[in-house]
Amino acid sequence: MRLLLLFALLLHPQGIDWEGAWADLARLADPTTDPAEAAELRAGLDALARVALTADPEGPEVTRGALLAVRLAKSEGEENSPALTTLRRRPLDGLTGEELWWVAEVQPPGPARVRALLAALEATAELTPEHLRLAWNYGVVEAQALRLETGALPIQRILEQRAQAPWSTMDLGLTLSRLGRVEELDALFEHAIEREAAAGRDTAELWSRWGIATYGLGRDDLARDRLGRALARGSQDASLVLARMDLRAGRLEAVRSGLRASILSTPPAPWALRCWGISLLPQPRTRPHGPASKGNAKH
Repeated sequence: MRLLLLFALLLHPQGIDWEGAWADLARLADPTTDPAEAAELRAGLDALARVALTADPEGPEVTRGALLAVRLAKSEGEENSPALTTLRRRPLDGLTGEELWWVAEVQPPGPARVRALLAALEATAELTPEHLRLAWNYGVVEAQALRLETGALPIQRILEQRAQAPWSTMDLGLTLSRLGRVEELDALFEHAIEREAAAGRDTAELWSRWGIATYGLGRDDLARDRLGRALARGSQDASLVLARMDLRAGRLEAVRSGLRASILSTPPAPWALRCWGISLLPQPRTRPHGPASKGNAKH
């Protein structure tokens, strides 16, 4: 019966039951599946992938066939199967949201994965926590590889649109600050703080991250204002950054005043103790910058 089915599919590869194929693949991955059944499933799925790869190159069947072949190869420990090259070059039109997530999962980091991930995010009406976690991880990988413009930024933009959460705002804000996009950074945090405040949620962390990003961009006075707002809402991160700013400026009394609450907490924060200790160290005398005195002049 299976041979007859495969023969029929050779004649009409567009008639493949992909829901059944993906269900068979899930059963193959189940460790409780009987070995004899698993062998039969693998043989059938392998043949199905080969048939799909002969379909109309303009349609999605070839893409699905390549995806099936890649997932089968990965289940056997093969990371760089020839089908992966085919999949990377294929259009993603016509795939379901779930299939697009699978395409993203089997791709190595880089443009092909980003393309599939963005398509998956757009095609998925309800994002699950697992979807958000996966997309966030892929964005982190792109940022670590310094593919900010082409990788991290588009992923984080759509996550911010879909999640509308402090974590998505702060991730996107970090990338925007690294790219020096000041106006976009400010607009992002202004909107997020308004959104969270309107919902009655705490905005201390958002003010703090905005202030830190502003400080990193060299806008010290504005950073102090935003960090001060974060500090007033209870942010310890803001307290630390303000203390560091005061240390650099030599305002030691301001350092000790700002850290007093953190020092008196139980137990005191280690970073607060370090900053407090530094503020108590004897300060070096300023070396005169005028011309050398006659007594020290060389003859």
